[in-house]
Amino acid sequence: VEAAEATLQGDVSLLTSAVVNLVKNAVQVSTAAQTVTLAGVLRGAEYAIEVRDQGPGIADDLQARIFEP
Repeated sequence: VEAAEATLQGDVSLLTSAVVNLVKNAVQVSTAAQTVTLAGVLRGAEYAIEVRDQGPGIADDLQARIFEP
């Protein structure tokens, strides 16, 4: 696996928790035959962490509320 060097700034515990939660969610909605991908992507001057799965996605009626506490 090839990766460019990157520095993340923030609370290590919170960043770890966020990535672990995203990966757990992806695994929960995936079958054993499906792939979950974790990637770091350089976008201009920013580095994004992406978690992709092949699950059904978020229901339309829930998308508007997904970030509500």
